[in-house]
Amino acid sequence: MNAIAEEVQLRELTNDNFIDFMNLEVAENQKIFVAPNSVSMAVAHFSKYATMRGICFGDTPVGFMMLADPVSGEEELNNMYFLWRFMIDKNQQGKGYGKKAIKLICDYVRIRPDAEYLYSSYEPGEFGPENFYLKKCGFEKTGKMLGDEVMIRIKL
Repeated sequence: MNAIAEEVQLRELTNDNFIDFMNLEVAENQKIFVAPNSVSMAVAHFSKYATMRGICFGDTPVGFMMLADPVSGEEELNNMYFLWRFMIDKNQQGKGYGKKAIKLICDYVRIRPDAEYLYSSYEPGEFGPENFYLKKCGFEKTGKMLGDEVMIRIKL
């Protein structure tokens, strides 16, 4: 196993660490594709079905994720596990942390009830995450749109 695989972890957000994750940012040309972490944290706080985790390399915060988990009983999710928000800090991109974090998220969802796929979506555009999801992580297009976003999924 390589060093990145051994060191990347998903961590619960706590009173002691949430500001570290809140302050992470994507590059300026990526900001149109993902909400700031502070907004995601607020949404998750008031959502019945959001699970959020910080992404760390060792003890260093490098990213953030938020997952919609249908086990909460929200009928609108239709048993769909959905990667709602995902980001790697602009200073930490290109180091393999994102790909490993996606694997860890898939591992987590795989053991949840009725989990067959992990879904997500992205807005197409230059500097967007399409290559990352489709070519690096193995997601596939579903053929459906979620507003202006392309729906994708990965088999668990």
